[in-house]
Amino acid sequence: MNCDVMVLVQIMGQSASLMVILDISNTWSVTISTIFAAAYTVSGGLYSVTYTDVLQLICIVIGLVSL
Repeated sequence: MNCDVMVLVQIMGQSASLMVILDISNTWSVTISTIFAAAYTVSGGLYSVTYTDVLQLICIVIGLVSL
């Protein structure tokens, strides 16, 4: 899968959660999600991004198995 698509899906998923939880517009939620993702990547480097992807994969597998 293309790396750009994976980043887009992660940001859109996070922004959808923010829209529901904080009751804000799609534009603001995408902006906040992008800033958070960029800050997280810059502060932790590629290691933090890889660690997060592994944790997300584990959560996805657990969710699929529990279905």
